[in-house]
Amino acid sequence: MEQKKEAAAMITPEMIDELRVKVKPYLTDARYAHTLSVETEAAALGAIYLPERVVELRAAALLHDITKKLTYEKQLNLIAEFGIINNNIEDIALAAIHAVTAPIIIKRDFPEFATSDILSAVRYHTTGYAGMTKFDAIIYIADFIEPTRDEDICMQMRRSFYKKLESAGDEKERVVILKETILSVLRSTLAYLTSKKVRIERDTEAAVSYFSRGGDFT
Repeated sequence: MEQKKEAAAMITPEMIDELRVKVKPYLTDARYAHTLSVETEAAALGAIYLPERVVELRAAALLHDITKKLTYEKQLNLIAEFGIINNNIEDIALAAIHAVTAPIIIKRDFPEFATSDILSAVRYHTTGYAGMTKFDAIIYIADFIEPTRDEDICMQMRRSFYKKLESAGDEKERVVILKETILSVLRSTLAYLTSKKVRIERDTEAAVSYFSRGGDFT
């Protein structure tokens, strides 16, 4: 635990400023704009839920789509080269594969940011998982509700989330709202994937089941 805290303490605001520049070549212009918006959103959510960890959240947000621009073939090559998963490559959903490969690139190109929490938040920002941490949840939600996302469901979720927060009386109520929003986003993702007849990640199904039963953040 102490090692994790020491690693986190080494990430400074100055490093985030440098990272913001370094990630740009990895992303398309549109993806970079989205990434900056996720960073801002994650910092805002962090100020509410994890004020002592905003710098780390900014780092995770800046790195979450770091391999999004790579072709599917290149991403498969990364997975094969580093052998980071035990299940078959075919089991990885197309929309989620960049979340599997991003931690590889973070460890290789940005090792100073390769903390367990940042790697986890990046790995599961598309699927969620049962027993997510608050840190994971902030990146997951920030990616979905950041203001440049103009899909109706994203805008509706953003309005609903912040409206509920306005009436939250204490930290306990704010955490309940975060869990409710996570579950709403997960369910909307399931509905969308089902409507498109796209294979659904088991982690997403497990997360829906977990939070539907009243599961807490770990």
